[in-house]
Amino acid sequence: MMKQEITLKNEWSELDRLNGWLDKLACGLGLSDHENYMLHLALEEIVTNVMKYAYGPGVQKDINVHSQVSDNLLEVTVMDHGRPFNPLTADEPVFPSKIEDMKVGGLGIHIVKTMVKDLRYERREGRNVLTMCITRNQNKDRKRKEREP
Repeated sequence: MMKQEITLKNEWSELDRLNGWLDKLACGLGLSDHENYMLHLALEEIVTNVMKYAYGPGVQKDINVHSQVSDNLLEVTVMDHGRPFNPLTADEPVFPSKIEDMKVGGLGIHIVKTMVKDLRYERREGRNVLTMCITRNQNKDRKRKEREP
């Protein structure tokens, strides 16, 4: 079982550090381009939400990100000391019949939910703890199956 972690400050510039950390993680795990993209998009959305809503500007608190790999499952956990918020209980977005009527924002959690295998939330020791699970190597397995007679 492989574990890695990074601690981020509540500053927008830290998203560059997060992306560098994710690149190394994805490379070390041999993630496909699709898996790497999903991981980056989902985690950036979660961390951005912590910065915007759990903390807000100027709050000097850390965001901890841990990854754990076992078999074909990658678990990434984001922990913050912000206001309690369970994203799993957030209202589902309402999609209008015309794209012109679509409002900006409010889709991040929905996107994360659709991209990952599992998303879990708990409030533990005064912290929000959000864990997302991504199954690794799905594309490789799918390609092999398509080639088989």
